[in-house]
Amino acid sequence: MNNRLPKIISYIAPTLVVAMFFIIDRYLKQIAISLPSQQSYSIIGNFFNFYFTPNNYIAFSIPLSGHFLNYIIIILICFLVIYLIASIKKGASRYELVGLALMILGAISNIVDRFSHGFVVDYLLLRYFTVFNLADVMICLGAIILIYKNLNKPKQ
Repeated sequence: MNNRLPKIISYIAPTLVVAMFFIIDRYLKQIAISLPSQQSYSIIGNFFNFYFTPNNYIAFSIPLSGHFLNYIIIILICFLVIYLIASIKKGASRYELVGLALMILGAISNIVDRFSHGFVVDYLLLRYFTVFNLADVMICLGAIILIYKNLNKPKQ
């Protein structure tokens, strides 16, 4: 039996989880767009709601926008994909690969919105903070995983 097969199989579950988050985000964005105007659904009281908001800016409504931003995002996605491929060849840990995959698929989901709608579909309203989506969470979680793994790497 090929020695690489068990290692490949061990990557299937995390890959499926990341893909599932991407699919759920795309599905929730379609639901959000179809909501009647100004309608929200409570998730946790009046503190956390499902509420459609078009977002012309980047994650968590940080005020950066425009066509130039779209090109920068596409370049970053390409860089992350190249880095992911290099990391796979280098034998990076599952956590690092999951972090990269989360960031890539989150960014792809949001860039698809930008090209199909002209804005990113945000749908999770956290009172006193911002409106965001699962793709934003994926990007942030991926970045946190990568930062954590790099801060805790053994010194060489």
